[in-house]
Amino acid sequence: MKILAATGNKHKISEFQSILAPLGIDFISPDDVGGIPDTDENGSTFEENASLKALDAAQTTNVYTFADDSGLEIEALDNAPGIFSSRYANSDPERIQRVLNELKELENATGIINRNARFVCVIAFA
Repeated sequence: MKILAATGNKHKISEFQSILAPLGIDFISPDDVGGIPDTDENGSTFEENASLKALDAAQTTNVYTFADDSGLEIEALDNAPGIFSSRYANSDPERIQRVLNELKELENATGIINRNARFVCVIAFA
């Protein structure tokens, strides 16, 4: 069975391939189907954004598709950056610095240090 991985991350595709190949699943990339649309991730949850991407690519290519949405949720920042993790700043170092600055500002304002966080990843299949 061939499944389209609706991602531009070739490493992610190879990881899924190595895990699921023993089950007879062969992942193909967007390049293998002539590309997929750049879906507007306008959902309000990881679930909605993963579903939007999976549905958009499946409807465009007529191929079973999986897509994911993921990000970092920091408790003290009301679970920010959350679904905006990749758009929180222009680069990884800038995203890290923004989070550290916001945590420091919160600590200075409240005296509370809370760095509890979790990484969330949701996969949708269409």
